[in-house]
Parts: sequence; C-alpha cells; structure tokens
Amino acid sequence: MEPLFFLFKIIKAMKNIQALVLAAGKGTRLNAKSKPKVLFTILGKPIIDYIIKSLNEAGFEKPVVVVGFKGKLVQDYLKNKATCVWQKRQLGTGHAVMQAKKALQDTDAVLIIYGDMPFWHPETFKRLIKSHQKTGATLSMATAILDKPSFFQYGRILRDKKGNVLGIIEEKEASEKEKKIKESNPGCYLVKTDWLWQTLSKIKKSYSGEYYLTDILGLAVAQGQKINTLPIKDWKQVVGINTKEHLSLAEEIIKGKKSNYTCK
Repeated sequence: MEPLFFLFKIIKAMKNIQALVLAAGKGTRLNAKSKPKVLFTILGKPIIDYIIKSLNEAGFEKPVVVVGFKGKLVQDYLKNKATCVWQKRQLGTGHAVMQAKKALQDTDAVLIIYGDMPFWHPETFKRLIKSHQKTGATLSMATAILDKPSFFQYGRILRDKKGNVLGIIEEKEASEKEKKIKESNPGCYLVKTDWLWQTLSKIKKSYSGEYYLTDILGLAVAQGQKINTLPIKDWKQVVGINTKEHLSLAEEIIKGKKSNYTCK
C-alpha cells in the first residue's frame, strides 16, 4: 500500500507542478545558423523530442518551452505538444525563466530543465518531486559527480567543509581550483514558484552580461532556505548537447556503444 500511497501523492502534486524547458539558445558551439540547437538531431530525431517524451512519461502533458533563436521553427515543430513563450533577447537562463512567469502563474512549483539535455529519465523527475516534498525544500536540484565536467562546461557545486551547499560557479567564471571540483550541476531544478519570482529579480548581471539561473542557489543559502540535492549516478542522463563531440557521444549512447567518457 505504501508505494501506491506515495504514487497517489506524486500524481496529486503534479497538478500543481509544471515543467519548463529552456530552449532559446543559439547553439554557438554547434555553429547553428539555420536552426536552433534543440532541433539538431540525434539519429534523425530532434533533441527536443527526447525531452518532451521524458516529460510526458513523467506526467507533464504540455510543458512550457522558452524559445528564442529561430524560435518559430521550434513552435511550428512542437505545435500543441507544448506552450511556447519567447525570450526576445539572449540575456541568460535567469532572464529566460522570467519570460515564463505568466505561463506558470497557477503553479506551486516548477521543474526547470535545459533544452539540450535529451536523456533524463522520467523516473528521475518523479524522484526529484518525491524528495522535494519529503524534505519540504524551497529548491531541489540534481547533481552529478563527473570525471570530466569541463567536457560539458558544467558549473560546479560549491560546498562548505560540512558538506552544506553554498552555491554554483559557472565553468567560464570558475578558478582553476574550482574547475577541479567534480560535483557538477547538470541543470535540473524543482523550485517553489512564489519564491522563484521574488528571487529572480535579485539576480545581478554576470561578468559575461547574463543573468544566471544558478545564482538563485546562492541566494537561497543566504536566506536560509531549505535546499535539497538529488545525486544522479547514471552519467548518461546528464549528457548535454553543445558541441559536435557531444552529438557523437549521444549517438553512441543510443546505439549502446561503449564510450570512453565515464562518471564516478
């Protein structure tokens, strides 16, 4: 009875949780010109397809997708599979999330993922929701210990000596010492929406001129908010697509080929 009880709680909670996919990026490192990164294909299937399918299987029937570069192509492709909102100016992930505020106005929490992450398991989203509810967290997030996080350009999780989360430092702004940290941020968050809207307005522009969504973690720490982390042991889930090498790796994964990339 207990598993059924928890399943019922998750299904009930899902009615007040929506999924948000950040898919406005240009795909500069993929040399994207005629189409956005999320429409690049892995074995003939657009990256966004894999993401929408996983979200659907997790219970999100019509997720919200933030589009930007060549966004009309994404809109036309998805049709009624998602609600698309626009990020007219590329001012970072924090700014992208703000563009979805109206579309998420009736939700208690939002699951935020990046549009270049095709391998998330539906069960991972359900586990994140369950742990979020169990801990009563304001912010929950997935983390992964990777052998080579710089290969994906992922931000690093900063912790104190007791293991408490302090924040996230982006790869391009990390020191050489910080780049040696293997606990990485693959970009999967579950956040209480009321707190999210209040906090996003407090994010300061980075040195690169962007508003990073990851800055909300440091603000949550400063406010004493409850933070929950969910470790991901299957490194294949956290493969993001930013380069041709990443695309090749993704194809190897789907084909079931052995890869040289590993995750501890």
